[in-house]
Amino acid sequence: MRFRKLTFRKLRFCKSGFRKFGFQKLRFWKLSLRTGPGLLLCSLLLCSLLLSGCTSWAGIEENTFRAKPGASESIRELSSSELAALNTTTVPTTVPTTRRTTKATQPPTKPTFYEGEGQMDRAAIIATLRAKMAELGLNDDAHFSCAFTDLATGETIGLDVDAPFEAASTIKMMAAMFTYEKVASGEADLNEVMTVEEDDLEGAEGTVFTAGVGASFSLANLLHYSIAESDNVANHMIYRYWEGRVPERWLVIALDKRYGLNYNGTKELTARQSVTVLKELYDKRLEIPGYQTLLADMQNNSYQNMAQAWLPEAVAQKYGKLGSYYHDIGLCLSATKPFAFAVFSDGILDPEASIGQLCLAFYNAFVLGQTETAAESSRTPETAGTEAP
Repeated sequence: MRFRKLTFRKLRFCKSGFRKFGFQKLRFWKLSLRTGPGLLLCSLLLCSLLLSGCTSWAGIEENTFRAKPGASESIRELSSSELAALNTTTVPTTVPTTRRTTKATQPPTKPTFYEGEGQMDRAAIIATLRAKMAELGLNDDAHFSCAFTDLATGETIGLDVDAPFEAASTIKMMAAMFTYEKVASGEADLNEVMTVEEDDLEGAEGTVFTAGVGASFSLANLLHYSIAESDNVANHMIYRYWEGRVPERWLVIALDKRYGLNYNGTKELTARQSVTVLKELYDKRLEIPGYQTLLADMQNNSYQNMAQAWLPEAVAQKYGKLGSYYHDIGLCLSATKPFAFAVFSDGILDPEASIGQLCLAFYNAFVLGQTETAAESSRTPETAGTEAP
């Protein structure tokens, strides 16, 4: 059988390509396919490969259905008693299903209080919170979570603090904090102007939403409206502002990395994560100038509901509403004992008043040192905090 040199001289494309990389003198020894023996050998190789493949598949099929050695030895006739048992066995009339049971049919999970460590009077505070929850009908099967943090010591106490909830608009506070931090480091400009685009539109209210497509706003104004009015369009534009400007490409990924969240892909937050970020906001309020603006917007928001309607001292909060989800996270700027709070709920009765009253119960126990009484629990938002301690 003859062998001959096969070069790339006659293959102009390949030749030019190899010359580009300095391999124009490259030679390959290959079997000539233009000769009869070479063609015959290639045909034989191809046939052998096909035959071996068919044999392998045949072997697999054969092994699949082949009885195991000694299997016939284990087969025996059933006794009369076993036959009778089989004849009397009841055949189920329903087919088992692998569908997950709904939340309503699952046994209720008893809530777990996270007590933490520190100087809090944990027993009295937990007893007060339990009494208030019972009064509000927040029983063991309520989808509810809360966390309270002493801003002086960092001690946290709460109920199911690591339960994830749809974040709704509470995530807007983290986006604003991140942006103000980048402004302080010179990586963002509050005076930069952006124009509303069609893809930004969401919601049904807010200054930026009302302005519509084509309207222009500075980054500073977008931050203000996203917090003070919870304007979804302003929030979308902030996310678009950061697109491609952070190493992570997207703001949601940057927020997870910066604050230790798991928001990207889940859209969820926990009460513990929220109070942790709130404590950072409080601790750095004098270090980052924009945080003062953020706290002012949170304190003077357009709604003044939930904790703000019930606590007797200044409150900076960011609420979240989405379907059956009602949340409230923020800072009670008490002159004596400031604290952070985060309350997440799904489907509870009268959620705004329930969240406000639970925050008031913690305030009474932690700040005033008072336990919940019938008189205190019956107060309205207008009378809450008007009595002398």
